[in-house]
Amino acid sequence: MPRLRVGDTIENFFYENARGEKKLFFDFLTGPAILWFMRYVGCTACQVDLHDLEQLLPELQRRNIVTAVVLQSTPESIARQRPEGFPFEVICDPDRVLYRKFDIPCAKSRMTMLSVGLPKKLSRAKSLGLQHGEYEGSELQLPALFLINDEGKLLYTRYAKTLTDLPDIEDLPDMMRMLNKKKTPLTEPR
Repeated sequence: MPRLRVGDTIENFFYENARGEKKLFFDFLTGPAILWFMRYVGCTACQVDLHDLEQLLPELQRRNIVTAVVLQSTPESIARQRPEGFPFEVICDPDRVLYRKFDIPCAKSRMTMLSVGLPKKLSRAKSLGLQHGEYEGSELQLPALFLINDEGKLLYTRYAKTLTDLPDIEDLPDMMRMLNKKKTPLTEPR
């Protein structure tokens, strides 16, 4: 499938969540949504993003924004590494079926996925007491972020070129509010 663009409508899909439940994505899509593809639950940089997303969740819920994170982790792995679970939907994709469906690439090498923002993120991980967990999936998997309206239309797409090449997490509620107010999509920066 070619890379998705702003204005495209995503195809509905089945998935398994972190609790092992089989679900249909459009049943989850009860309002505007953030669909964030990360690497896996043990990834230190991803743990920082998961932590920050959890902190931001009350604001997102106040604005009726639903949130899903796709990880290359299995429900069993998440249960081992994060027994308390997550307060948002976690889509388990250990075989990377959705990563391929959404055409989310892997980096060509470890060097190409590094960025100037990574040391700062790893420093935050240390200050939060986060440590690398189990390795899963592709170590070279890059993240992606999609903002979607309640009908599955893409309002914003960002295919990251490095591990930290995404908007600042605290900007997400305002991005969603602006998109819903204007009813016009944002274009991905080039």
